[in-house]
Amino acid sequence: MLEASLEGGAETYELTEVDEDTPGAEVFTDPATLEALAQALKKAGYAIVQSELRWIPNNSLEVTDPDQARSVLKLMDALEELDDVQNVTANFEMADELMSMSMV
Repeated sequence: MLEASLEGGAETYELTEVDEDTPGAEVFTDPATLEALAQALKKAGYAIVQSELRWIPNNSLEVTDPDQARSVLKLMDALEELDDVQNVTANFEMADELMSMSMV
């Protein structure tokens, strides 16, 4: 897969699992070569589950304050509920414990 990805213009990739028994990978490329990469992987016999443009932040912020966490998650929920919004991305990270406390 590495060879086919590089030939298609991939920059990086991460191994993942589709489910418990099925290995997978996320392959990242420049938006201009997304279609060529998908075609190269298909030609090499790999199944493409999803191909999409995604915003990936260059830096991230750690949210550690419970009040800020609640506000950030409330804002994310409000944006996702809007009919005109297709995807919501963010550049924050927070501990799972803080996220679960904030959702209550």
